[in-house]
Amino acid sequence: MPRPPSSAARPAHCADEPVQIAPQLLQGDRRSAPQPARYVKRSEAQSIGYGELFMFLFYNIGWQKKSKQNHHTKENLAKEICELVIAKGADAVGISEVYNLREIEFAEERQIIMNHVLSKLNGSAEQPVWTGKSDGHYIFLWNSEKLHLQMYEYISCQIPEAPWRMAQYFQFQHAEKQTGPPLHVCHCHSPSSDNQKETPTQEQIIRKLTDERRAKIFEVLWNQVEKNNPREHPCSVAEPTAIFGGDFNSSDLEWTQVLEKAWKTQASRRSIQRCVSSYSTPAHKLHKGDRAIVFNGNALQQDSHWGKKLVQAEVPRSRVTSQTTTTSCAFPFTGDSANSGT
Repeated sequence: MPRPPSSAARPAHCADEPVQIAPQLLQGDRRSAPQPARYVKRSEAQSIGYGELFMFLFYNIGWQKKSKQNHHTKENLAKEICELVIAKGADAVGISEVYNLREIEFAEERQIIMNHVLSKLNGSAEQPVWTGKSDGHYIFLWNSEKLHLQMYEYISCQIPEAPWRMAQYFQFQHAEKQTGPPLHVCHCHSPSSDNQKETPTQEQIIRKLTDERRAKIFEVLWNQVEKNNPREHPCSVAEPTAIFGGDFNSSDLEWTQVLEKAWKTQASRRSIQRCVSSYSTPAHKLHKGDRAIVFNGNALQQDSHWGKKLVQAEVPRSRVTSQTTTTSCAFPFTGDSANSGT
């Protein structure tokens, strides 16, 4: 019988398979355009071992309460997340679109789903390792032996006509050292109604994710990061290290436009990188929201191979909960010096 992720042997990050390591930033305006990573063999990343990396996965499962998909169950989701954690060596998993963001009446049901997933991740361990937070249609899980939660808030994206646009904000420290600059994580799904009629209804106008709303959401989330960045650490003040993941429904071009509009806080973003769900898969198979953006840090990238569009052959397609893909983001978060996460 397979061991639960809390006790299972963790896969080595030095395995000889493709990852992406942040290259030297390209010439030009590096603070307003996410830079892609490049492929290398894991064996070529000699200076990076598993103990120095933290793997974050972001998974938009796209569940709808009225769905007739019989395999959209908490049991199947728990099995899938366990397989993901073991296969990817994950330390944190952000799950979004557990039903519609506006369906707040299902908060208790989402909590039950999260608790069930956690019970499977922790197995029969005497001291549970995995814990999580659920708000809105988000579930965020992390390994408490690797990441120490210092702060959590469920925050408004401050879109007055769409108050249901919310996001999860986390501040983590290295669980063992608990020193140095923190890692900020913004877990956000920005729903968009792109299939507009020639004369859209008021509801469609409200639901549409416009460029102005994208810019406002980023402004709010980055202000949250800066506001909560500890001022006693000199590196933290100017350049907070952050991961923005989930599904921002934004392409590379749209991200660049968002960052250009955020010029007032540009000085606090020394570098920007993006991790996508797959570099080796044709673009038409990927959703533009399947990317995580890393600020002021060195991200590594590996292909997802998860979700119905990228599912591995050995995983039954009928049980995969999502039509979309996971985004993997490995991060060298040391948590003990002025160079933490850089």
